[in-house]
Amino acid sequence: MTYNTGKRQRIIALLQGSPEKSFTVREISDVILEGGGGRSTIHRIVSHLADEGILRRVASSRGGAPEYQYIGGACRQHLHLMCRECGRLSHLDRETSRDLEEKIMHTAGFSLESGAVLLGICHDCDLGKEVKNA
Repeated sequence: MTYNTGKRQRIIALLQGSPEKSFTVREISDVILEGGGGRSTIHRIVSHLADEGILRRVASSRGGAPEYQYIGGACRQHLHLMCRECGRLSHLDRETSRDLEEKIMHTAGFSLESGAVLLGICHDCDLGKEVKNA
């Protein structure tokens, strides 16, 4: 049984308000608990929300703890691009997603999960690297 507690509602509202971003449990806790304790409760709620399909658990773009992103219903029908540098999440439209999925299946015999997240470097971060290296 799932209880619709205040913390659960605040977690959903936080992530739903930033669907292009993913959050670690620590980042969610810092906002929801305003820096206070109880991170294990937040972790448990976030895990349940991921199991229910409300949040998506993704590998960290920053090389640490898993991150969570609000997905709602529509995000399962297209692919996503996540920047490893800044964590920004971009949504591909359905047609582009379908074309890419078909191309991958045809050339590699590999089927992507619906709503999959592909990791890389966004244009802004890539330009930032070029400026630093110049």
